[in-house]
Amino acid sequence: MLRTRTIYPIFCLLTLLHGSAVARPSCFAYLRNGDVYATCDGAQLRLTKTADVADFAISDDGAAIAVEREYVIGRTSDNSGTIADCKVDLYGLPTMSSASSLGHSCGALYASCGTILLEDRTTGVLDAITGKKLQLDGYRRFVCNADRSVVAGWPHDNDRDFSLGTTTTRRVEAVAGGASVSPSGVIGYFTAASNTNSVCQIDRRGKALCLKEADAFGRISVSDSGEVLFTTHTEDGCFYRSGKVTKAQTPATGNDQCLGIAVWKPGSAKVIVEELAKHPQWLTEKAADAVKTCAATPQGCNRASRP
Repeated sequence: MLRTRTIYPIFCLLTLLHGSAVARPSCFAYLRNGDVYATCDGAQLRLTKTADVADFAISDDGAAIAVEREYVIGRTSDNSGTIADCKVDLYGLPTMSSASSLGHSCGALYASCGTILLEDRTTGVLDAITGKKLQLDGYRRFVCNADRSVVAGWPHDNDRDFSLGTTTTRRVEAVAGGASVSPSGVIGYFTAASNTNSVCQIDRRGKALCLKEADAFGRISVSDSGEVLFTTHTEDGCFYRSGKVTKAQTPATGNDQCLGIAVWKPGSAKVIVEELAKHPQWLTEKAADAVKTCAATPQGCNRASRP
Protein backbone atom coordinates (compact mmCIF):
# COMPACT_ATOMS: atom_id res chain seq x y z
CA MET A 1 0.00 0.00 0.00
CA LEU A 2 1.34 3.41 -0.94
CA ARG A 3 1.97 5.84 1.87
CA THR A 4 0.40 9.27 1.75
CA ARG A 5 2.96 11.88 0.81
CA THR A 6 2.56 15.60 1.34
CA ILE A 7 4.35 18.30 -0.62
CA TYR A 8 4.62 21.57 1.27
CA PRO A 9 5.33 25.01 -0.17
CA ILE A 10 8.82 26.04 0.90
CA PHE A 11 7.62 28.87 3.15
CA CYS A 12 5.34 26.47 5.06
CA LEU A 13 8.08 23.87 5.17
CA LEU A 14 10.51 26.19 6.90
CA THR A 15 7.85 27.07 9.44
CA LEU A 16 7.51 23.36 10.22
CA LEU A 17 11.26 22.85 10.50
CA HIS A 18 11.97 25.82 12.72
CA GLY A 19 8.75 25.80 14.72
CA SER A 20 8.03 29.42 13.82
CA ALA A 21 7.84 31.49 10.67
CA VAL A 22 11.10 32.93 9.36
CA ALA A 23 11.36 36.53 8.22
CA ARG A 24 12.77 35.64 4.82
CA PRO A 25 12.08 32.19 3.31
CA SER A 26 15.10 30.50 1.77
CA CYS A 27 15.56 29.89 -1.95
CA PHE A 28 17.00 26.86 -3.64
CA ALA A 29 17.91 26.04 -7.25
CA TYR A 30 17.73 22.70 -9.06
CA LEU A 31 17.61 20.89 -12.40
CA ARG A 32 14.41 19.66 -13.99
CA ASN A 33 14.44 18.03 -17.43
CA GLY A 34 17.60 19.78 -18.53
CA ASP A 35 16.84 23.31 -17.32
CA VAL A 36 17.79 25.31 -14.22
CA TYR A 37 14.98 26.45 -11.93
CA ALA A 38 14.79 28.14 -8.55
CA THR A 39 12.04 28.16 -5.94
CA CYS A 40 12.06 31.40 -3.97
CA ASP A 41 9.39 32.69 -1.59
CA GLY A 42 7.09 29.95 -2.80
CA ALA A 43 7.42 31.04 -6.47
CA GLN A 44 9.15 29.04 -9.20
CA LEU A 45 11.65 30.83 -11.46
CA ARG A 46 12.99 29.32 -14.69
CA LEU A 47 16.55 30.33 -15.46
CA THR A 48 17.27 28.45 -18.72
CA LYS A 49 15.08 27.24 -21.58
CA THR A 50 17.11 24.82 -23.69
CA ALA A 51 16.49 21.47 -21.95
CA ASP A 52 20.16 20.53 -22.39
CA VAL A 53 21.77 21.52 -19.07
CA ALA A 54 23.63 18.63 -17.43
CA ASP A 55 24.80 20.49 -14.32
CA PHE A 56 25.02 23.98 -12.85
CA ALA A 57 26.15 25.95 -9.80
CA ILE A 58 25.50 29.48 -8.55
CA SER A 59 28.20 31.22 -6.52
CA ASP A 60 27.30 32.11 -2.93
CA ASP A 61 28.07 35.79 -3.53
CA GLY A 62 25.50 35.87 -6.33
CA ALA A 63 28.06 37.07 -8.88
CA ALA A 64 28.12 34.09 -11.25
CA ILE A 65 26.33 30.99 -12.53
CA ALA A 66 28.14 28.12 -14.25
CA VAL A 67 26.14 26.00 -16.71
CA GLU A 68 27.42 22.67 -18.04
CA ARG A 69 26.20 21.18 -21.31
CA GLU A 70 27.09 17.84 -22.85
CA TYR A 71 27.63 17.47 -26.58
CA VAL A 72 28.54 14.61 -28.94
CA ILE A 73 32.05 14.62 -30.39
CA GLY A 74 32.06 11.24 -32.15
CA ARG A 75 31.03 7.62 -32.07
CA THR A 76 32.62 4.52 -30.57
CA SER A 77 34.86 2.36 -32.77
CA ASP A 78 32.13 -0.26 -33.15
CA ASN A 79 29.56 2.47 -33.91
CA SER A 80 27.35 1.22 -31.07
CA GLY A 81 27.31 4.47 -29.12
CA THR A 82 28.37 8.08 -28.99
CA ILE A 83 31.34 9.81 -27.36
CA ALA A 84 30.51 12.98 -25.47
CA ASP A 85 32.37 15.91 -24.00
CA CYS A 86 31.16 18.86 -21.93
CA LYS A 87 31.44 22.61 -22.02
CA VAL A 88 30.96 24.91 -19.04
CA ASP A 89 29.74 28.43 -19.71
CA LEU A 90 30.24 30.96 -16.93
CA TYR A 91 27.87 33.94 -16.77
CA GLY A 92 27.82 37.01 -14.56
CA LEU A 93 24.74 37.61 -12.42
CA PRO A 94 22.29 39.29 -12.41
CA THR A 95 22.84 40.62 -15.95
CA MET A 96 23.77 37.21 -17.44
CA SER A 97 26.82 38.74 -19.13
CA SER A 98 29.03 36.05 -20.66
CA ALA A 99 32.26 35.69 -18.72
CA SER A 100 34.12 32.65 -20.04
CA SER A 101 33.82 29.10 -21.33
CA LEU A 102 35.68 26.00 -20.16
CA GLY A 103 36.10 22.84 -22.20
CA HIS A 104 36.72 19.71 -20.15
CA SER A 105 35.84 16.08 -19.63
CA CYS A 106 32.45 15.99 -17.97
CA GLY A 107 32.60 16.61 -14.22
CA ALA A 108 30.53 17.94 -11.34
CA LEU A 109 29.82 21.61 -10.64
CA TYR A 110 29.05 22.84 -7.13
CA ALA A 111 29.18 26.04 -5.12
CA SER A 112 31.77 25.61 -2.39
CA CYS A 113 34.85 27.23 -0.83
CA GLY A 114 33.55 30.70 -1.65
CA THR A 115 33.55 30.02 -5.40
CA ILE A 116 32.26 27.51 -7.98
CA LEU A 117 34.21 24.27 -8.14
CA LEU A 118 34.46 22.01 -11.17
CA GLU A 119 35.45 18.52 -10.12
CA ASP A 120 37.19 16.40 -12.71
CA ARG A 121 38.24 12.88 -11.77
CA THR A 122 41.25 13.17 -14.10
CA THR A 123 42.61 16.66 -13.52
CA GLY A 124 41.35 17.33 -9.98
CA VAL A 125 39.39 20.37 -8.80
CA LEU A 126 39.22 23.58 -10.82
CA ASP A 127 38.02 26.97 -9.61
CA ALA A 128 35.57 27.68 -12.44
CA ILE A 129 35.59 31.43 -11.78
CA THR A 130 39.36 32.00 -11.79
CA GLY A 131 40.11 29.10 -14.14
CA LYS A 132 42.88 27.88 -11.82
CA LYS A 133 43.35 24.48 -10.22
CA LEU A 134 42.47 24.42 -6.53
CA GLN A 135 44.28 22.11 -4.13
CA LEU A 136 43.81 21.63 -0.39
CA ASP A 137 46.40 19.66 1.56
CA GLY A 138 45.27 16.16 2.46
CA TYR A 139 42.39 15.96 -0.03
CA ARG A 140 41.85 14.87 -3.59
CA ARG A 141 38.13 15.80 -3.64
CA PHE A 142 36.68 18.23 -1.16
CA VAL A 143 34.07 20.77 -0.10
CA CYS A 144 34.66 23.67 2.27
CA ASN A 145 33.12 26.81 3.73
CA ALA A 146 33.62 30.35 2.44
CA ASP A 147 36.91 31.07 4.26
CA ARG A 148 38.11 27.43 3.86
CA SER A 149 38.48 26.92 7.59
CA VAL A 150 36.10 23.93 7.52
CA VAL A 151 37.11 21.26 5.00
CA ALA A 152 35.66 17.82 4.34
CA GLY A 153 36.15 15.32 1.57
CA TRP A 154 38.04 12.32 0.27
CA PRO A 155 41.84 12.06 0.68
CA HIS A 156 42.70 9.88 -2.31
CA ASP A 157 41.57 8.90 -5.80
CA ASN A 158 38.81 6.26 -5.74
CA ASP A 159 38.67 6.69 -1.96
CA ARG A 160 35.20 6.68 -0.43
CA ASP A 161 36.39 7.30 3.12
CA PHE A 162 34.81 10.61 4.09
CA SER A 163 37.03 12.75 6.32
CA LEU A 164 37.10 16.23 7.78
CA GLY A 165 39.74 18.58 9.15
CA THR A 166 42.40 20.96 7.87
CA THR A 167 45.78 20.35 9.55
CA THR A 168 44.76 16.81 10.57
CA THR A 169 41.99 14.68 9.09
CA ARG A 170 39.47 12.49 10.89
CA ARG A 171 37.46 9.83 9.10
CA VAL A 172 33.77 10.23 9.84
CA GLU A 173 32.26 7.73 7.39
CA ALA A 174 33.65 4.66 5.67
CA VAL A 175 31.52 5.10 2.57
CA ALA A 176 30.04 8.47 1.61
CA GLY A 177 28.59 9.37 -1.76
CA GLY A 178 28.38 13.16 -1.61
CA ALA A 179 28.88 16.10 0.74
CA SER A 180 28.29 19.81 1.21
CA VAL A 181 29.62 22.51 3.55
CA SER A 182 27.55 25.66 4.10
CA PRO A 183 29.21 29.10 3.90
CA SER A 184 29.50 29.22 7.72
CA GLY A 185 30.76 25.63 8.07
CA VAL A 186 27.81 23.25 8.64
CA ILE A 187 28.60 19.86 7.05
CA GLY A 188 26.11 17.56 5.33
CA TYR A 189 26.73 14.23 3.61
CA PHE A 190 25.02 10.98 2.66
CA THR A 191 26.23 7.42 3.02
CA ALA A 192 26.51 5.18 -0.01
CA ALA A 193 26.50 1.67 1.39
CA SER A 194 23.10 0.52 0.11
CA ASN A 195 19.92 1.55 -1.65
CA THR A 196 18.64 3.02 1.63
CA ASN A 197 21.40 5.57 2.14
CA SER A 198 21.35 7.72 5.26
CA VAL A 199 21.68 11.49 5.14
CA CYS A 200 23.69 13.15 7.92
CA GLN A 201 24.60 16.52 9.33
CA ILE A 202 27.70 17.27 11.40
CA ASP A 203 27.09 20.00 13.93
CA ARG A 204 29.72 22.49 15.07
CA ARG A 205 30.70 20.16 17.94
CA GLY A 206 31.63 17.50 15.40
CA LYS A 207 28.71 15.19 16.19
CA ALA A 208 26.99 13.43 13.26
CA LEU A 209 23.18 13.33 13.33
CA CYS A 210 21.61 11.09 10.69
CA LEU A 211 18.29 10.17 9.13
CA LYS A 212 18.58 6.46 8.44
CA GLU A 213 17.16 4.94 5.26
CA ALA A 214 16.76 8.37 3.70
CA ASP A 215 17.25 7.03 0.16
CA ALA A 216 19.65 9.87 -0.59
CA PHE A 217 21.76 10.03 -3.75
CA GLY A 218 23.11 12.51 -6.29
CA ARG A 219 23.64 16.10 -5.18
CA ILE A 220 23.37 17.34 -1.60
CA SER A 221 23.33 20.89 -0.20
CA VAL A 222 23.28 22.08 3.42
CA SER A 223 22.34 25.57 4.63
CA ASP A 224 23.82 27.62 7.46
CA SER A 225 20.70 26.84 9.51
CA GLY A 226 21.20 23.10 9.07
CA GLU A 227 18.55 22.09 6.51
CA VAL A 228 19.86 19.47 4.11
CA LEU A 229 18.56 19.25 0.55
CA PHE A 230 19.16 16.00 -1.31
CA THR A 231 17.95 14.01 -4.29
CA THR A 232 15.74 11.03 -3.49
CA HIS A 233 12.98 8.86 -4.96
CA THR A 234 9.28 9.48 -4.66
CA GLU A 235 6.62 6.78 -4.59
CA ASP A 236 5.37 7.42 -8.13
CA GLY A 237 6.50 5.65 -11.28
CA CYS A 238 8.21 7.57 -14.09
CA PHE A 239 9.40 7.12 -17.65
CA TYR A 240 13.03 8.08 -18.35
CA ARG A 241 13.79 8.89 -21.99
CA SER A 242 16.74 10.88 -23.40
CA GLY A 243 17.44 12.53 -20.09
CA LYS A 244 13.82 13.61 -19.59
CA VAL A 245 11.55 12.38 -16.80
CA THR A 246 7.78 12.17 -17.05
CA LYS A 247 5.38 10.81 -14.48
CA ALA A 248 3.44 7.72 -15.55
CA GLN A 249 -0.32 8.06 -15.67
CA THR A 250 -2.50 5.21 -14.39
CA PRO A 251 -2.66 2.40 -15.43
CA ALA A 252 0.95 2.82 -16.66
CA THR A 253 3.59 2.25 -13.99
CA GLY A 254 6.66 3.71 -15.68
CA ASN A 255 10.05 2.05 -15.94
CA ASP A 256 11.48 3.28 -12.62
CA GLN A 257 10.68 5.30 -9.53
CA CYS A 258 10.37 9.05 -9.96
CA LEU A 259 13.07 11.26 -8.52
CA GLY A 260 12.60 14.39 -6.45
CA ILE A 261 14.23 16.73 -3.96
CA ALA A 262 13.73 16.34 -0.22
CA VAL A 263 14.70 18.52 2.72
CA TRP A 264 15.64 17.26 6.18
CA LYS A 265 16.81 18.76 9.42
CA PRO A 266 17.77 16.77 12.56
CA GLY A 267 14.66 16.19 14.64
CA SER A 268 12.31 16.09 11.65
CA ALA A 269 11.29 13.70 8.89
CA LYS A 270 12.30 14.29 5.29
CA VAL A 271 9.79 16.20 3.17
CA ILE A 272 9.60 16.21 -0.63
CA VAL A 273 9.75 19.83 -1.84
CA GLU A 274 10.16 19.37 -5.62
CA GLU A 275 9.16 16.46 -7.85
CA LEU A 276 10.95 15.35 -11.04
CA ALA A 277 13.96 17.42 -9.99
CA LYS A 278 17.59 16.84 -8.98
CA HIS A 279 20.89 18.63 -8.18
CA PRO A 280 19.54 20.92 -5.43
CA GLN A 281 21.49 23.94 -4.17
CA TRP A 282 20.51 26.24 -1.33
CA LEU A 283 20.97 29.88 -2.34
CA THR A 284 22.39 32.47 0.02
CA GLU A 285 20.55 35.78 0.31
CA LYS A 286 22.96 37.39 -2.17
CA ALA A 287 22.56 34.54 -4.67
CA ALA A 288 18.77 34.58 -4.23
CA ASP A 289 18.64 38.34 -4.85
CA ALA A 290 20.71 37.93 -8.03
CA VAL A 291 18.49 35.11 -9.32
CA LYS A 292 15.30 37.05 -8.62
CA THR A 293 16.67 40.16 -10.33
CA CYS A 294 17.77 38.16 -13.34
CA ALA A 295 14.39 36.41 -13.65
CA ALA A 296 12.52 39.73 -13.30
CA THR A 297 14.22 41.42 -16.27
CA PRO A 298 12.28 41.54 -19.58
CA GLN A 299 14.50 38.89 -21.15
CA GLY A 300 14.67 36.89 -17.93
CA CYS A 301 17.79 34.76 -17.66
CA ASN A 302 17.46 33.57 -21.25
CA ARG A 303 20.96 34.62 -22.21
CA ALA A 304 22.13 31.59 -20.25
CA SER A 305 20.19 29.51 -22.77
CA ARG A 306 22.61 30.33 -25.56
CA PRO A 307 25.57 27.89 -25.65
